[in-house]
Amino acid sequence: MNNLRLFIAHALWLALPLWFLGTAQSVSAQESLTGHIHDSQSGQPIPGANIYWLGTNTGTTSNDAGFFELKPILENTPLLISLVGYQTDTLDIGSSRHIMPVLVPGANLDAVEIESRRESASLIQPINQVTIDQHELTRGACCNLSESFETTADVDVEYTDAISGARQLRMLGLDGRYVQVLTENRPGIRGLALPFGLTYIPGTWMSSIQMTKGPGSVVNGYEAMSGQVNVEYAKPDGMEKLNLNVYGSIFGRAEANAFGGIRVNDRTTTALFGHAHWTGRQNDHNKDGFLDMPLANMFIAMNRWSFTGRGNVHGQVGGEYVHQDLFGGQLDSKNAAINDLYSNPISVRRGQIWSKVGWISPTRQDLSSGLVLQGTWHEQETRYGNRYDFKGRQRSLYANLINDIPIGGSEQHLLRAGASLQVDDIEEELSNLRISDATSLETWTRTEVVPGAFAEYSLNKRDWSVVAGARLDYNNLLGWQGTPRLHLRKTWNEQTTIRVSAGRGFRTVNPVAEFSSWLNSSREFQRDSGLLWESSWNSGTGLIQLFTLGERSWSVRLDYYYTAFQNRVIADLDSDPEIVYIRQTGSFSRSHASQAELEGEIAKGLTLKLAYKYEDVRSVTAGELRRDVFIPKWRSLISTGYQTPNKAWQADATLQLVGPSRLPLNFEDSESPVFPQLMAQITRNFNNWSIYLGSENLTNFHQHDAIRGADDPFGSNFDAAGLWGPVMGRNIYAGVKFILR
Repeated sequence: MNNLRLFIAHALWLALPLWFLGTAQSVSAQESLTGHIHDSQSGQPIPGANIYWLGTNTGTTSNDAGFFELKPILENTPLLISLVGYQTDTLDIGSSRHIMPVLVPGANLDAVEIESRRESASLIQPINQVTIDQHELTRGACCNLSESFETTADVDVEYTDAISGARQLRMLGLDGRYVQVLTENRPGIRGLALPFGLTYIPGTWMSSIQMTKGPGSVVNGYEAMSGQVNVEYAKPDGMEKLNLNVYGSIFGRAEANAFGGIRVNDRTTTALFGHAHWTGRQNDHNKDGFLDMPLANMFIAMNRWSFTGRGNVHGQVGGEYVHQDLFGGQLDSKNAAINDLYSNPISVRRGQIWSKVGWISPTRQDLSSGLVLQGTWHEQETRYGNRYDFKGRQRSLYANLINDIPIGGSEQHLLRAGASLQVDDIEEELSNLRISDATSLETWTRTEVVPGAFAEYSLNKRDWSVVAGARLDYNNLLGWQGTPRLHLRKTWNEQTTIRVSAGRGFRTVNPVAEFSSWLNSSREFQRDSGLLWESSWNSGTGLIQLFTLGERSWSVRLDYYYTAFQNRVIADLDSDPEIVYIRQTGSFSRSHASQAELEGEIAKGLTLKLAYKYEDVRSVTAGELRRDVFIPKWRSLISTGYQTPNKAWQADATLQLVGPSRLPLNFEDSESPVFPQLMAQITRNFNNWSIYLGSENLTNFHQHDAIRGADDPFGSNFDAAGLWGPVMGRNIYAGVKFILR
């Protein structure tokens, strides 16, 4: 049966992209391309950028708000964007009619890479960064950030348990808490938001995602230990009047996303964003008596403003509110007593306000200053059957002052320096519902104040570049902490690039929120006393080689990264089968992660990506250095897409094979089996709207024992956190997108 499933998976992968060959529909040559350009670090709009079709005299410049309009659209001609003080960017717009490029500060180098795919790794940036743009995001349903990495091998997303629906990123084999997730280079998913924060970022709101392997830049803080993920939202400048996306699946999940921009006057624009999610159907595909996915009711609203002031001052302000209610557990448990049926209700209320104000020199575009401010409020209440009740509260303030200073009058030398402040007031309460005395309640509170200063020097030449930075932060709980980071790049013949990086990161731990999946278990929850924190050194190297096969462009990418922990907090599941012990380990924990990827165009409009990665993450449990549990030893990916010449039809398919994961010592098996994950989608594009039909987990593989002891959830063998594979079976979904320009 497994061989049959794999055969069907490969057959579908080969067949789907060929279904719509030859479909044709004329597209007006006089359509216009619009967009707005922003600084990749400060998020400020960039005026005066040059935008033109490569090899032609057809072009324009961006206005004070970073907005531009260019016509006619020249099919199959790369678009080049350049400005003194920024690295030149060259891209293929494909079917896009509105783009939101971000320029990287540094030398104004000639472009050495043309994107043949919408997931691109640049040859000229010294930091190893891969960008996913809007086109790549349309290759799957992409309802939120957790579902935006299906077609890439750089980031994995896994469910943490089989009840709550919580998901986490995984980069370089390490859990999501080691990935610094930013929204427009502001703190994003951190603290108490880690378990469910990926669902707070709707997919259609995003214009691009930048994934950085390794320590990243010191400008954004000290918490990146395995990498950074930065999400760029759609900006008000030049935004559509209405962008609407409606989605539904056979599992009873329905979503609606909408946003639109309004130009208030010549200097001010605003945008409204709305997201609604509802899951009302009880699904039990594996027949264990538990919901495969929680019932859900969530809405998110955001309003943002962009303005251009006098004296080359630009600014943005915004606010966001999240209202999320989830309910997992046994079937029909929503209205049952907590001692009759197992239930896992989750309630989250969250709000953010933020602002960015920047000044750009009228005489030098690479001389600028910006201030970023943000306030976050987060509250969560969760009950785990009749065992535990959790309440969490977080208040956070963030400030970051960034100054870009050219050195010696040369655009090749840039100093980025500034100061930051991070304040977190966090309280976690965990009540043991089976104990009636005063010992039933444990409380962990901390007020963490971290002022710091940073400096980052960039030297950018055509063939090589250096980014050397350092932070010095004073943490009122940990004392002085230094964070040095170094990135080097060397390019040969505009075809080959090698990068080397090294750096340090550190973070404090929220023990209940970050390991909350193990509360859906009969194991006793224990943790080390005192403040728990983590620190590590990360080093790595990467190679990109461009080449041609016939007249088609291809690339090979090889990466290797090593992470060595000085301090690490782990969930020890091996020492005692009845206890999950959250404890701090010393310098024995480490990670090796390597990846190989081949990507290119087979024929006009038909692309292929092949990837394989191997990850070995180890820490000491039960007195021995062992592989971490539930982390696949290897993964392979095959992804293909086809788009007709007039962009009217698009077909995409991705197959992943997931290698074996180590299981805890008390499990019957020592490793999980190898299993496939196949997804496919077909899209029909019209002038202002499109329809799409897709399926996830086409092979219908699911973990049968996702919940151990499901027949006795109040017994001593209950465990819903031993997850190594999918819980849901085959899903079929459809959706409609509409754009009013």
